[in-house]
Amino acid sequence: MAAVACWGRQVFPKASSSRHAVWQVRWQDDDARRRGRSSRPAALCFASVFAGLKRLSRASSRRLAACHSAAGGDVGFTVKAIEGKGLGALATVPIRRGDRVLQEAPLLCVDTNQTSALDDAAAWHELDEVLGKQVASLRCDEAARFWGLGDAFTEGEKTAAGVFCTNAVSCDGQAMLFPQTSRINHSCRPNVVHSWQGEDGLMVLHATRAIQPGEELCISYVPGFLSQEQRQAQLRRRWRFSCCCPACSESTPGSDERRLRLAALDAKLSAQTRLWQTRNFTASEAEAKESALLSQVSDMTELILAEFGAHPAILCQLFYDAFVLLLLLGRARSSGRMIRLALEESTAAAGQSSQTRRFQRFASDPRTHPAFSMSRILADETSGEGKSREVRAVRLAQACMHLPDR
Repeated sequence: MAAVACWGRQVFPKASSSRHAVWQVRWQDDDARRRGRSSRPAALCFASVFAGLKRLSRASSRRLAACHSAAGGDVGFTVKAIEGKGLGALATVPIRRGDRVLQEAPLLCVDTNQTSALDDAAAWHELDEVLGKQVASLRCDEAARFWGLGDAFTEGEKTAAGVFCTNAVSCDGQAMLFPQTSRINHSCRPNVVHSWQGEDGLMVLHATRAIQPGEELCISYVPGFLSQEQRQAQLRRRWRFSCCCPACSESTPGSDERRLRLAALDAKLSAQTRLWQTRNFTASEAEAKESALLSQVSDMTELILAEFGAHPAILCQLFYDAFVLLLLLGRARSSGRMIRLALEESTAAAGQSSQTRRFQRFASDPRTHPAFSMSRILADETSGEGKSREVRAVRLAQACMHLPDR
């Protein structure tokens, strides 16, 4: 089976906090570094995994490029029967964090609206007819791959709609079916993250941590910032199964608390992004909010490492959100460091995707991000420079129109 949506947020790996001791990182300006002391002590804690990521950025890019040039760039796995799960994907070689596991073009595609009414008999029949015609137009080997997939919706003989809805992935408003990706089962602590790279028309999967030969490859079908009860309810309703992964079968008392705390902090970041787009700050207010924001990012990083391990997709999203907020506060130096962290994580989670290339531009020059224009407007207004309120309002509205949604 496949997931309902591609990576954007809240898809996480197996927790392994014991391997990720947290240290203190001090944000310093150039003068403070020369003096050997921090200008803002205790600003942010990160995990020791980032030391490994820095080594990856210096040396591993050449290794990954060589790996990807051989055998199409995908590392090895095989599909075998797994007790209690049917078929699943097992690694055949050692896989490293950031390795590309698979890239695949869709076999079938329909509008997402056609797959939304799973309990509407008329809509289901119409979808089955549409898909039946598409399957009939496939080559014999492609049709065989389609009908070899599972159908969680139909008792007895499989239907085209049942197979498709069991395995389809939502990508840019389209429901798409990827036969190989569909063989990768669910885990609430996955070791693989999937991303739709629309510019290439490919689903791409990368390892979120080291994977040993014989270990099953898993992605997450549901958001990670949910309690066990919430996750199980979504899985039963959408895919007709209950999860028995380690996160569910070995649930610890603090697991739900950490996940729900992360959900609350993530919602706070979203609210701050909306609010700060239209607020003016004095210099002292901006500095205080920067300190509070970095403390919040520190808390979220520690919670993620404790509950999920160093999953690059969620760390990337966290650091990117913080980058935008720091730009809105006019904190250029801190924002530059944050986007560089986001860039490292994006490379591990999605390779050289359009998002990664966009982050590279922001890392080279944060002023290319729309939020920079908004922070300049706020600074102009705070300092009393002679723009009229009407002109500033127009510029602010124009900047808001181009600010990407979270």
